[in-house]
Amino acid sequence: MYKKPKNLVFILVLMAMASVAIGQESLKDVVEQEGLSWMIGSWKGTTENGEDILITHEWAVDGHAITTGLQMGEVSSQGMIYFDADAEQVKQFSVNNRGQATQATWESDYGKAVCKTAMKNEYGESTDVGIVYSRVNAATIKIAVYGLEYGQMADNAWFEMDFQKITAPSKDGKGISLFNGKDLTGWTYYLVEPDVKMADVWSVRDGLLICQGKPMGYLATKEKYTNFKLVVEWRWAPGKRASNSGVLLRITGEPKALPKCAEAQLQSGNAGDIYGFHGFQVKGDAARSRTGDGGMTGKLSGVSKIKGNENEPGQWNKYEITLIGGNLTLVINGEKVNEATGLDIVAGNIGLQSEGGEIHFRTVALTPLN
Repeated sequence: MYKKPKNLVFILVLMAMASVAIGQESLKDVVEQEGLSWMIGSWKGTTENGEDILITHEWAVDGHAITTGLQMGEVSSQGMIYFDADAEQVKQFSVNNRGQATQATWESDYGKAVCKTAMKNEYGESTDVGIVYSRVNAATIKIAVYGLEYGQMADNAWFEMDFQKITAPSKDGKGISLFNGKDLTGWTYYLVEPDVKMADVWSVRDGLLICQGKPMGYLATKEKYTNFKLVVEWRWAPGKRASNSGVLLRITGEPKALPKCAEAQLQSGNAGDIYGFHGFQVKGDAARSRTGDGGMTGKLSGVSKIKGNENEPGQWNKYEITLIGGNLTLVINGEKVNEATGLDIVAGNIGLQSEGGEIHFRTVALTPLN
């Protein structure tokens, strides 16, 4: 019996997208008409054994083709999607760094992009497969692989995997714009009250990310980061009481009210304090260090700010947070307010807390650092 090698399937699969349509001026016209433009961009999935798979789909030659890329371990591949007018079909041709070439045809199926191709095993035996790309949400796509028999896909997928969109560096010099000013693409969330929806607490209005502050929880990036400079601009809602929040760094472990992470404090009057929750290591000047154990913070370590430099409630403030290895430096409105050492060096999510009162964010931008 022919055994379906999963890695080989992905090498053949994760290349590109398109759909069949006749009489269009360009491939881009086809893609947009079929509602498949969500596939364009860079995406990352992770296998069960922790191996990352990166795929890219980019427009080329004035929308008449899509260039594709794949990186999975030591295997890389590049290809192109184009419309073959003579055959009246959208086709794909790709070559990987092992010299293997693959061809495929594409069609649309109720908002999904479907690739049909043949793959061979090491014995030269061939089997037909169908690969289905579907949109989960603005930040996630799903890729499923099916067997094909007489051109029809099997009822059940051999396997499937979710891919997350990789946010590209912005063109304004601020690095990666984690908040795009339009929606919450690239973010997920946790709330202590599971019946409360994300939209009940966080929303985007007039280019601002608005957090109501209740119930307690946090918004978190879907991507993880280790070393970076993070710029966050925030204010307390004008005309309302300034309250509590925080910027969470290197979030790991199970979601909870205060997850295991470091925090750059945003609490009004105390912005600049640094904390580590649930055993997350934070060290600093002994005269400003504090510790605790118990409650929702778990084992706590922290360093009080050197000085305060917040603007009046209702006015905008700018946090510049630099985290390299075990060293954390905080700058508020152009002045250094705190530093800590000995932080746990792990890749983790970045979070914005909901903890008390309405707070607004207009910039959340990250520059990765080596």
